[in-house]
Amino acid sequence: MKSNERQYIYTLFNAENFSKLYQVQTEVIQQMLSLDTQEEFEDFLESGDSLEEDVFWLHYTAVHDESLLIGGYEEGVTPKVTDFLKQRFPEALLFAIQEHLQSLYVNIDAEDNLEENIV
Repeated sequence: MKSNERQYIYTLFNAENFSKLYQVQTEVIQQMLSLDTQEEFEDFLESGDSLEEDVFWLHYTAVHDESLLIGGYEEGVTPKVTDFLKQRFPEALLFAIQEHLQSLYVNIDAEDNLEENIV
């Protein structure tokens, strides 16, 4: 199902059929653009703004729990990162990296430590 869905989305992007894309991926587009209604999306398109495909896929994978989307100003992200990894890693591996998951924070206007702790 996911493969067919993704192919359909690629087709909609190639055809620039963003209205239909909104209909089938409402949650993703609303999250991506911080919108609440289809009318707001139509206003977005009419204003000449573009729907960036690479950004769409980042939000798509986060909405479908395939990746973790962390905003640039979330600051303390330790619980969010830990919860995400708990779903994917065996308990022993999670225990082994636990010390690197302490006090993770993200703020693009200040020094953050997420990248250095993950690397």
